[in-house]
Amino acid sequence: MPISRALVVERLPRAQATLARGDMALLLRSVTSVAAKRASACALADAAASATSVRGFASKKDKKKGKKGGDDANFEQMLRAIKGQYPDAYVHQEEKQRHQEIGRRFNAMTSIEHNHFMRDVQTKIDLKWEAINALPAELQAEAMEIDDAPVPEERGIATWTPPIPGFRRYTDEGEEAMN
Repeated sequence: MPISRALVVERLPRAQATLARGDMALLLRSVTSVAAKRASACALADAAASATSVRGFASKKDKKKGKKGGDDANFEQMLRAIKGQYPDAYVHQEEKQRHQEIGRRFNAMTSIEHNHFMRDVQTKIDLKWEAINALPAELQAEAMEIDDAPVPEERGIATWTPPIPGFRRYTDEGEEAMN
């Protein structure tokens, strides 16, 4: 099948479209394998050329300039042309309506959850300011200072379960983990 026919997959019946996609996949595989072989051959040629060259002290080494566009850009454009664009999946009207209803319900429920969270945070802020305003003036100034003191070393880390005697999380832990 010519490449121009493979690009117009959406106009073909389902059986022919599957065949065209299979042909496109086969063609794409052959093109990518050719590109891989070409890249490995170029790498070997560059390695051989650099290994045999000898640089004299008087001449400067030529810097290799990167290609702009060139073969790689043409190759990428060719790949995009071979792949083509697949037709959009057909979605029934009932399925569209069902998805819209699911999205609407999800949006409503996440908005409610967000509002509950924000109300909780605002309540905590209001209670904090009520407590600060209830303090005498000299204690209010002290309460407004930021506490930069480090956390005490003996304070434990919050866990879901109480400490289990003899539990070792890692096999290389010594006796200090057993206590």
